[in-house]
Amino acid sequence: MQDYVEINNTIYSDEIVVRKIKEAFTLYGNKVYSSWLHENGFGGVAIYLTRKGGGSFIKGANQLELNEYVISRYIDWTDELVLEKINEMLKEKGQVLISADFVTYKLTGMRDWIIKTHGGLKEFFVKYNMEDKFANMKHLGKELWSYGLQFEELAKEAIELLFNEVSYNKWIDNVRPDFIINEDIWIDARLSSFVYFTDDTVKKYTARKECRELWLLYLRDHKFNHGNEDIKLISIEEWYNSLIKLGRADLVEKFDDLRDTVYEKEKTEGKRINK
Repeated sequence: MQDYVEINNTIYSDEIVVRKIKEAFTLYGNKVYSSWLHENGFGGVAIYLTRKGGGSFIKGANQLELNEYVISRYIDWTDELVLEKINEMLKEKGQVLISADFVTYKLTGMRDWIIKTHGGLKEFFVKYNMEDKFANMKHLGKELWSYGLQFEELAKEAIELLFNEVSYNKWIDNVRPDFIINEDIWIDARLSSFVYFTDDTVKKYTARKECRELWLLYLRDHKFNHGNEDIKLISIEEWYNSLIKLGRADLVEKFDDLRDTVYEKEKTEGKRINK
């Protein structure tokens, strides 16, 4: 391995990674693991150690004698521990529903254990009389998915008011961002901030020289760490003041109405709507 490598536009070395792991250990107050590093701004460190270990985060840490600071991501799951983690996630979201995507993002190992031992996430929620908390992520029909298209149309109107040089749904080889502003900022518009992106999906955009920044523009929920520094989360509410100053309070009202409509539909359907 090289003495220095660049990850997400930041230079890393053995010395730098050792220091950052110790910083993370101090912040956490306990041993840290790969997912925690990704969720708390140390994603490059986790990637560096995984590469160093030939695909194993723990092996990479062992090579740098960091055994006392890190632990394996493996957890001995039980129903009781899963229920505890689910309740923590519900509290974190501030919502009454939790989606399969969110479980996968936060704790992939937990999701795999639930499927292996209970047959599926939904089956686990039903077993503990929590089906009203589970968001079915299957297609909900044209009516429900149309909300995402409505948000895109409203977002297009807002973006054209606020930015110059706007294009939308423009194919660039095999990728097509929802919007491009100033030629190098790519935007993906989604109903929720809790959209799960794999690293490969993000790289499909950001690895291109034409994409200087990747924005996730969302209608509802709140900002959280996606574990990838290349995604910038922007709530549509951040643009409200500018739209009002341009005399478009009516557009702000349309965004709020759409959000209320989606929440009400989810409440009656008992299903989480992402897009």
